Amino acid sequence: MRLTTISLALQSIGLISARAISHPGLRVETFINHGSSFDMVSSLIIGSQAAVLIDLPMAIEGAEALADWVRNTTDKPLVAAFTTHFHPDHYLSGGALLSRFPEAKYYANSKAAAEIKKEAAHKVQLMKGVLGEKSIVNKVHLPTPYDFSFFTLPGDEATPIHFLNPLTGDTVDETLFWIPSIKTLIAGDSVYGHDMHLWLADSLTKALTESWLSTLDLIDYLKPNAVIPGHSLSNKKFGCSIDVDHTRTYLKYWQNEIEAKGLDHFTPQAIFDKFNKQFPDLLNLNSSTSAFLLNSTAEQFGRGGTRQVHYINLAAYTDATSRKAAIRKQPNSTAAALQSQVQSLETSLDEAQQRIKELEERLTQKGSSQIDQPQQGGYDVSYSGRNSLDSGLELPPQHEVLSGVNKFLATFNTILPLFHPQKLLSGVNVWYEQPHQRDTSTWAAINVVLSLAYRHIPDEEKPPNYSTLHFMNKAQSVLNDIMLGDSSLLDVQTIVGMVLLLQATSDLKPASALIPIALRLARGLRLHSRSNMDHLSPSEALERDRVFWIAYILDRDISMRTKLPPIQSQNDISIDWPSATPADGAGMLYTAGNSSSFNFFLSRVQLAHIQGQVYEAMLSKSPTASDVYVRLDNVARIHQTLDHWLAHIPFEFSPNAVTQSGNANLQRAFGVLYSSHLTCRSVVCKAHAMEAQWIPSLQDFGRKAVEQGLATAPRLPVGWHKLVHESRDYMELFVAINRKDPAFIW
Repeated sequence: MRLTTISLALQSIGLISARAISHPGLRVETFINHGSSFDMVSSLIIGSQAAVLIDLPMAIEGAEALADWVRNTTDKPLVAAFTTHFHPDHYLSGGALLSRFPEAKYYANSKAAAEIKKEAAHKVQLMKGVLGEKSIVNKVHLPTPYDFSFFTLPGDEATPIHFLNPLTGDTVDETLFWIPSIKTLIAGDSVYGHDMHLWLADSLTKALTESWLSTLDLIDYLKPNAVIPGHSLSNKKFGCSIDVDHTRTYLKYWQNEIEAKGLDHFTPQAIFDKFNKQFPDLLNLNSSTSAFLLNSTAEQFGRGGTRQVHYINLAAYTDATSRKAAIRKQPNSTAAALQSQVQSLETSLDEAQQRIKELEERLTQKGSSQIDQPQQGGYDVSYSGRNSLDSGLELPPQHEVLSGVNKFLATFNTILPLFHPQKLLSGVNVWYEQPHQRDTSTWAAINVVLSLAYRHIPDEEKPPNYSTLHFMNKAQSVLNDIMLGDSSLLDVQTIVGMVLLLQATSDLKPASALIPIALRLARGLRLHSRSNMDHLSPSEALERDRVFWIAYILDRDISMRTKLPPIQSQNDISIDWPSATPADGAGMLYTAGNSSSFNFFLSRVQLAHIQGQVYEAMLSKSPTASDVYVRLDNVARIHQTLDHWLAHIPFEFSPNAVTQSGNANLQRAFGVLYSSHLTCRSVVCKAHAMEAQWIPSLQDFGRKAVEQGLATAPRLPVGWHKLVHESRDYMELFVAINRKDPAFIW
């Protein structure tokens, strides 16, 4: 099962499920890795003198549980481990298990091993963001290519174990393990348990589906007594046909009802409903895996759904021309290398202002809603009391909410990490599975996340009844409940999310009114302070810090645009800056081949700090800001600070390189970043009428021009030439951005 999007809420490791298939020479014991390894089945082949393990878990806790089980199941030494294919839930944290068995070798067929080597680093960062830093290994233990046709265990040379590969299951290049002496087949993900939906997101062509069905025909030809699937909720019925028949029936239904009608024929909801109706017993409340699998199919092939990112060219397996083209295509410049990386970031980077024009247009419509009506005497963002109880806290169907949440986590949240992915997904899961635990805070947070997510979805792909404004209105309707109740981190995240939505509009009154509320709640929770943090886990402390820093960015941003003092005092902040190398990769951008990286989130926080200095030195009404000499010292200091900040951005992310990348998402993200920098530069370059030499120099320039017919160059503000140079560099990037909202124009 390939993990290329954020999944449903991941449960912790559940009960161990184990079963033995025995023979005087060899026997097979099975262990189901419940929870964070998606009910993946590991098989232990035990001989008279040694044992071999097939498929390793994704999470460290799963690997440790499996290692304990192996120790308790046999006293025979574990001499080797194999991975059936390159999906990360079959290998990612295998190193944690292998460290317990240092003598064991680790293998996979050469094609799977090559794909694991290519994807491993990305999968580590992706799954750390989902499961948490401590749940995933920092570096994958890579398998050694093994391309022989069989192997034997010491003392059991008369009972070989055969490799059947490369075969097609839920992806390509899979290995099946056939043990003729006990007529047992370890099928990997070519077979799914009869209690589960199938992973179909890699079945991108009809030929791949037919190839999978041919694998099932081969299994039938072998006439096994037992077939062990790759995923199952229970291993009590690993018989010769029940799971194979289920997999074939499911694929045939897929072929006839969905695949035959073509991509985008149905909406994701329609696909979800069709499979749920045809296979009504496959959504199990004890596991989120089956629901995740079905939702992935609906999103992959449904009209307007969230597509999977595939790092292997699956079409090339049925199209020789595309395979040759893929081999020929090589980047040949820095810009080309950046563009290649941008393609892999396409679904994980989408700057917060991408779809703000829609919100801007709707906010300016008169009388359209409570949050877009200017009120006499100020801007009303308070609770109206109309909807919080009467609406019943309604949300769209679960698969639509999960689609929106996944969109948010894969785009905006990757560069400004407002929510912890696993906690957010868990909250959504609990909302639908445990209705008695519903509350307004969770409901408002989900609506804000959906509002941010819908800014990234083209109008033509949105359901007619849903929009950014629709979900924003729902969240705002319970704002009073949030402010007056017992505050939680989730409440701060919700209000900060509202400010993120509103700060990119031309009317800053709603954002200006909400940011003080967000910061008051944050201070009440001591998000700005290191004190009283001993009881928090590292993951909890990290999430709190990130929420505060995003609020800090918004506070300084709004201050610069409104020329009003920021709310949060710099002197009251005692938490550390965001990490330069976050373990989960949040906020980081990489070039192709990881040759260069840039911490976008840290850079944005540092620029917000500079924005605060610019306000204090150049825009405030304090007496020192009006002193000519103090002002000149401040100008020189801020120019130096801006130079230092800019120097830390790698050349590969310069305005010119980003412009040449041609990627709208990356261009908008850096467009706002560089425009914020230039705004600071332009403020400190403004000439002040009280500067001692400025007015006389202008007078001299005009007098000499009249009297002598010539003049020396006029006196320019400090840093003026640098401002002009940087502005010219930025203009190419600015022109390349097709959709511009007020966030670009201060």
